[in-house]
Amino acid sequence: MSFIYPPVNAKIATFILIGLVAIGTRAKKKKDLNIATEIVVPMVTGLMMMLASLIWQEEAGNTKLPKVLPGLNLFQVIYAVLSFIGAVILQMGADSISKLVQQKIGKDRWNIVEESFDQNKEMVNTDTSINIPYFFRYNNKTYNGYINIDPFRGTIVIGVPGSGKSFGVINPAIRQMIAKGFCLCIYDFKFPDLAQIAYYHYLLKKSKQSDYNYSFHIINLNEIERSKRVNPFHKKYIQTLAEAQEMAESMVSSLQKGGSSSGGGSDAFFTQSAINFLSSCIYFFATLENGKYSDLPHILSFMNRSYQEIFDTLFTNEEIGSLLSP
Repeated sequence: MSFIYPPVNAKIATFILIGLVAIGTRAKKKKDLNIATEIVVPMVTGLMMMLASLIWQEEAGNTKLPKVLPGLNLFQVIYAVLSFIGAVILQMGADSISKLVQQKIGKDRWNIVEESFDQNKEMVNTDTSINIPYFFRYNNKTYNGYINIDPFRGTIVIGVPGSGKSFGVINPAIRQMIAKGFCLCIYDFKFPDLAQIAYYHYLLKKSKQSDYNYSFHIINLNEIERSKRVNPFHKKYIQTLAEAQEMAESMVSSLQKGGSSSGGGSDAFFTQSAINFLSSCIYFFATLENGKYSDLPHILSFMNRSYQEIFDTLFTNEEIGSLLSP
């Protein structure tokens, strides 16, 4: 046993054994491990107690001192107690190191912390930029970030339903672009969600800027009463008989089953007759009293009158006589 003498060699051997045991021990996982109280303090305390035991090594080897226990004097007892308790406390601190490694792995189960990175925190604000604010985590801290977008380079937003496309990107873009004087054409799939945001910021812009001359319009084919409407039969759109014929042909082709790809013979004859009759009615109302009654309800109501009344009225306009003649 000469290799463990002097006692310093014994302490070194003890440290090596404690290290081997700590490496081979599978410590239980522990949440919220305190590094200071469960690793640093036990290891420092254990080392100090084991090293302090060396102070009494000379007295412990003195065989002339009285025995307080069978075969052991007081200094031998102090040396043994300090060495044993110090080794146990040091072993506890060493075991906690493996707990710390397992705890770090368990806390970042999905590798979120390791995959986080520093991102742009500067807002580059120009007259045409769109600056999307967001939060990001880096080194276990939350920061304010900005996505600075140049809208003239094109932007596409992709995401599953409910992923926050409108809330995160579209809504801020609408607010900022209206505030910077852009002219927008917005397709509101969930009307009136985006329309309300756009209209509010349109009014806000108009109240702050007196020379803001843009107007706000809504085209809603499902709720006509809430839509900006236009009369395609207005006099300014029908200046000549040819324009009336073009409009009538478009309407008949749209209503005709299978479109305008009809056969010849009687089909073509009756189709052309319908076009001539409709174009005559359209042009008649466009020229009657400066187009006062030129709209779809009046034209449809007129076409439901008796044949005698319809043709007697239409023949009062000489320009459409050629269309009505057999």
